[in-house]
Amino acid sequence: MNRSAALTDFCRGLPAAALILSLAASARAQESDAIKRGLIRDLTPTQGHVRAEGFLRFMAPSAGRVEDIIESTGIWLTKGREVATIASAERAALLDARGTVDEDTLDKRWKTTFQPVTLSAPARCFILRLNARPRQKVHAGELLAEAIQRLRLVGRVSKKISARVRAGQVIELDDPRAPGRILHATIDEPGETFVASLEPGVHLEPETQWTGRIILEEHPRALHVPASALIHAGEETFLPISVKTGIVEGSRVEILSGVSAATRYRSPSPGAQAEPLPAPLPAQQEPSLPPPAAEPAPAPKPTPLPKRAPRKAREKTPPPAEEPASAEPSFIERTGQPSPSDIPEDVERP
Repeated sequence: MNRSAALTDFCRGLPAAALILSLAASARAQESDAIKRGLIRDLTPTQGHVRAEGFLRFMAPSAGRVEDIIESTGIWLTKGREVATIASAERAALLDARGTVDEDTLDKRWKTTFQPVTLSAPARCFILRLNARPRQKVHAGELLAEAIQRLRLVGRVSKKISARVRAGQVIELDDPRAPGRILHATIDEPGETFVASLEPGVHLEPETQWTGRIILEEHPRALHVPASALIHAGEETFLPISVKTGIVEGSRVEILSGVSAATRYRSPSPGAQAEPLPAPLPAQQEPSLPPPAAEPAPAPKPTPLPKRAPRKAREKTPPPAEEPASAEPSFIERTGQPSPSDIPEDVERP
């Protein structure tokens, strides 16, 4: 039995509802669709950690008091931005003892003698830590703040993929602080272990673990189809497409549109024949059901026991008469002659 015949027999044996569902699923699996044009990208997964580079430390130049300092961490400062202002111990003492003299007047009077010291960012930097607060007394050389000039990603890919990793490629990474948010970085140093720079204004804590995808290649207006639509035969790949046919001559069919001359197509192996479609079921034919099982014969009714007479009736019933004992055999029965006592007196006795 070939496959078509087996499929036909199988379909005929299915319940009607199951057959309808099977045919509907087959139709959905073979639905046609149009080839689309749009963005398609070649992505490869990657992961790594955040590395801080170019550490900056802001130290108190002399003993004194912190008059002003930036408000918070986690911000980027431009080059030349003030980080902290330190007043000398003498200036701090004058400010504390000024009484009703305002600070501006005091500054004009003592600015040439006790000038405050301002600490500024030598380059664009990111503030990591603050170790002081306003009005805090500090010693010479005391650490006030820490900053870094760069936050970069260090990632890894396989040796095979590393040959396709190039400088300037973009990384999409998942923000570990906000699930669903996507951050971007640009590869600076390609390789099996690569280094990338985060987009401006983005901050991740040093040593933070991250995961993402490298965009190896992207085509914004590419023709694309689902991978499941392709047929692979050896080293070639084919795509079943819709064509309009014309006249038929023997085993040849005219193609009116849908392809052009020299387009390659896949044909059956020599000598192979196309299998016919399964024969359709007759209209409104219900699948035959097995005959109902015969009902078992009823079990025989038990014979009822005889009813017992009531107790009073049993008491009134006289007991059965006893049979007389059998009499002893008579003399005539034993001898065959009459007994002498039975012979009349006037009869001569033998």
